Amino acid sequence: QTLGLTKTNVIHNPRSNMNNAVGCAPLEKMLEEKINVSFGTDGMSASPLEDLVVANMLHKHQAGDPRKIYGEAWRMFAVNGPRLASKLFKKKVGTIEEGAAPDLVVWDYVPPTPVTAANTYGHLTFGLPFSRVQTTICQGKTLMDDGVLTFLEEGEEEELCAKSRELASSLWERF
Repeated sequence: QTLGLTKTNVIHNPRSNMNNAVGCAPLEKMLEEKINVSFGTDGMSASPLEDLVVANMLHKHQAGDPRKIYGEAWRMFAVNGPRLASKLFKKKVGTIEEGAAPDLVVWDYVPPTPVTAANTYGHLTFGLPFSRVQTTICQGKTLMDDGVLTFLEEGEEEELCAKSRELASSLWERF
């Protein structure tokens, strides 16, 4: 109740929590109390969409009910996450409207079954996250086009990845 009363924002990291065996967040209770819960990765990957997929299945399993958090998980990702980010960054994000950050991701998603009103969340949860990102636009600038990073010269991507591995090793040594 304290989280709801204090308007606390909660970042749910189900894969990290499972990996570290620290338990499962009482997601259904938090949602009932109108707590703004969104997804994070806690460093498990760069994609909170993967946590959306896992949370969707984890909380169904935990409740023993396949109907649990069906649409709520996507709303946590697409509505609650941007709400918190907008508050933290003091700029509207996660929406296509005048005055909002000009950021956009386009996936190359080819649905294997028809998309209907009844199964939209299923496609968003179990199809889209496993599709290839085709285009990303950040601050109005195209950073990826047809799956290729536009701001790197040929060969720079491997150089960047090598530097990332080096820095990660250095960071892990300090733990």
